[in-house]
Formats: sequence, C-alpha cells, structure tokens
Amino acid sequence: MQIRALTTTGLCLGLIWGLLATTTQGQMPSMQGYPPMVSQTSFMVPENMPPGVSQAMYAPTGEMPPGAVAQVGFCSPLGGGSCDSACDGYCGCGNGGGSCGGGGCGCTGCGPGGLLGQICQGGSLNGLQNLCLFCRGSGCSVCQAPSNAANMLGCLGMLAPYTEAGLCAQRWYDFQAEAIFLSMNGSSANQALTSSGVGATNILMSTDDAESDNLGAGFRLTASMMFGAGGNLEATYFGTNHFSHNQEVVDPTNSLYSAFSDFGVAPPGGYNETDQSAVHSLRYSSDIHSGEANYRRRWVGPYCRFQGSWLLGFRYFDLDESLTFATRNELNFSTATSEFLNSTTQTRNALVGAQLGGDLWWNVHPGINFGVGWKGAIFGNRAEQDTHLFYSGETLVGGVPTRTLMNRDEQASDSTTALMSELQVRMAYRLSYSWTFTAAYWFIGIDGVALGAGNVNTSQANRLFNTNTARDVSINIDDSLTMQGFSVGLEYLW
Repeated sequence: MQIRALTTTGLCLGLIWGLLATTTQGQMPSMQGYPPMVSQTSFMVPENMPPGVSQAMYAPTGEMPPGAVAQVGFCSPLGGGSCDSACDGYCGCGNGGGSCGGGGCGCTGCGPGGLLGQICQGGSLNGLQNLCLFCRGSGCSVCQAPSNAANMLGCLGMLAPYTEAGLCAQRWYDFQAEAIFLSMNGSSANQALTSSGVGATNILMSTDDAESDNLGAGFRLTASMMFGAGGNLEATYFGTNHFSHNQEVVDPTNSLYSAFSDFGVAPPGGYNETDQSAVHSLRYSSDIHSGEANYRRRWVGPYCRFQGSWLLGFRYFDLDESLTFATRNELNFSTATSEFLNSTTQTRNALVGAQLGGDLWWNVHPGINFGVGWKGAIFGNRAEQDTHLFYSGETLVGGVPTRTLMNRDEQASDSTTALMSELQVRMAYRLSYSWTFTAAYWFIGIDGVALGAGNVNTSQANRLFNTNTARDVSINIDDSLTMQGFSVGLEYLW
C-alpha cells in the first residue's frame, strides 16, 4: 500500500510539472518575483543600479526593451525596436533609433561606412533589394524618405565618406586610374607667314595661330608597392593627350604672299609656289607621353590633421610636334596644274632625368582630404627636327624649263638641358575601404625644348625654287611650353 501511494503521488507531480512546462514554453523569463538587486543564477546586476533595472536580455513583464527585435511586420513606435530582416544590420524604426551598417542611425540618419559601404556592406540602401516588405514598409529610411522629410535628410548620410579608417589613416592606394584633360600653349617666337598684298603691313596668319585651344584627353595610371614602413615604390604613366589645330586663309583674288619671299618683296612678286596664292593654311598637332618611377616616403603630423610625403625618382618625357604650312594658287587644287608648297616641320624631344618632389595633405574629415603636390625635374634633352618639303618646281629638260614635283628633306638635331615643374592640387573622397574618388587641377611647365612652330624655316627660298641647292639647316631648342587642366579618377586599395 505504501509503494502504491508513492507511485500515485509521483504520477500526479509529473502531470503538474508537464502542464507548467507546456504553459511557459516559448516565453521569455522576466524579473517579476525577484527582489530588487537580486540576480538570477549565473547573472549579475551592476552595482549601485536602482531597483527595477532589467538584466541583459531581460525586460519587465509586458515591456519591449529598447532596440529589441520586433516581430516580422511590426515595430515599436516609441521604443526604437528594430526591424526583423528589413534593414541589413540593425536599424531603428521609431524615435529610438538603432544602428545601421555599423554606425548609429535612427529614421533620420545613417552611420559611417561610405556610399559603397551602404550598398555593399549592409547599409540601409541595401534594404531596397528586400522591397521593404517588413516593418509594414517603414523599416528603412529609404522607404520612408518620400513621405518624411526628416528621413530624406537622413538618407543623405549614404553620401557620407567612409570614415572607419579614422583621421590618422595614411594616404595610400595600390592602384590609381585617372582621365586627364589638358590644354597646351607654346612660347616660341612668333613668326609671320601670310600677308594680304605685298609687304608685311597686313599680316593674316602667323605661327601663333597654330596653337591649340582645345583640351587634349588622355589617361594617367599609377601602381604602388609597399617598400618598408611608411615607404613605397610607385610607377606612373600619363599621356596619349593629342593637341591639334587648323587655320586657313582664302583669297579668290590671289593676293596672298608668304614669308618665303619676304611677302612679295624678294623677288618682286614672289615665287610661283608660295605667292600670289588663293589659299594659305596651317595644320598643327602635338602628342605627349610621360613615364616615371619613384620612391615615396610618407609621414603623419601631430594630431593627424596634416600628412605628406617626399619622393625621389627618374622620369622620361616625350614631346612630338608637327606643323605644316601649305600654299596653293588655285581654289580647286590639283598637283597636275596648281603651283603649291607643302612644308611640314616635325620635332621630337626625348627628355630623361631625375626628379624630386612631395605633397602635403590636410585631413579635413575622416575620408575627406585636400592636398597639393609638386615635382621638379632636370633632364637631358635630345631634340630632333625634320622638315619635309613637297612643291611644284621646275627643272631644265633639254634646255627647256619643265614643271616637276619636288621632294626635299632637311634634318637637324642637338642636345640641351631641360627643366620641368609639375604642380597638382587634389581632392580625395573615400567611398569605401577599397575605393576613393579623386579629382585634381594640373599645371606643367617645361623649358628647353624644340617646338614645331619655332622651327619653321622660310629662309634661303631661292635655293629651293631657283637653284635647287641645299639650304642651311638648324634646330631651335630654346622654346618652352605650359600645360594645364584637370583630372578625375579612382584609387583602389587592396
């Protein structure tokens, strides 16, 4: 009987325990029933906290803790509960706010991470892929923006720079690619080429008219490799910039005279090939290429507000120009019948030398930098000029002057010392950990080069058109040029 009674009692206790377990299954335990400042097993309540403070992961019965995860489709209107799955990361729905993509945000702001960070690393913009199906369509500030001006302003935070690297991050990239747009101006001595009527009183065209006023588009590539603490080796190429310009003067009355005859003075009336012409024209073109290899050493100033670097290296710069001066005595040109001259002067400058320089950067804000950089180089310049003349001449055939098409080439070369200075003013805006947008203003000056406009030879024309003998040939290597423009591009950090 005693054994039977114990068995009956155990069965009843088991049924009661099962009923209690079924009733409480899935519910979050609360602090109700515990005296103030008494912790549950394996949990500690911070000292000196007032009564009623909930432990971690626990809340008073009937209340949702700030920042807790709301049910799918719901959110706390005042408590700041976050949305379940709608926003990548943790984003507050109500006035309480939360965090988003690693930084704090409510419905009126997003944390750091940059634009690309917001898209790729779990920011609020990434919530668009979920079509805002959760939190009743108001889980992300992106979804709320059309109906809430405050949220629209908050979403501008997506355009904020990447700031997680901090203010003290050294400026660094592994690869830089830019599109660069430059204008070019040469400073060779101006030479008159065409006049209207005899004499140099009414000049219509000169070598200055050959200058290009357009922007030549090219690209600039830089690759860097770390070389010791704070140092790196970098290689840079920029070029493919092409500059060109055409100029033409037309006179149906054939009143154009050239510098070859001193504008119709010697000989009187000029030469058939170059004077009493209907059309005179200029065609100019120029191309540049630059390659350099440098060692750069970086430094960061106190409090990280400023940083900079110095560099030392070698550089190669190539400048090629062509200038064609053409004349013809007929509007409808024909090599068979027209009297004409095409004089094309080509110059090439191959500059090789050493350079040094540096830059200084102002860290305006984490992810935003403004800087100025300078490089100076001293080169040895091997310059060449090649003039090709194609014109309608005359030769004696059986004692009779006979019209003959003539070709002549004239070459000259020389070496000199050239100087180069390069200035850039640059802005860097960091989009994410790996990508940075950059834009810059450029100014480049070179002295000690041979330009096409400075090597047009109009002297000793009698040897060309009458005696068919060689002229004295030389090269002018005392010219200079300037280039300025802007560039935009991206930097990549591995």
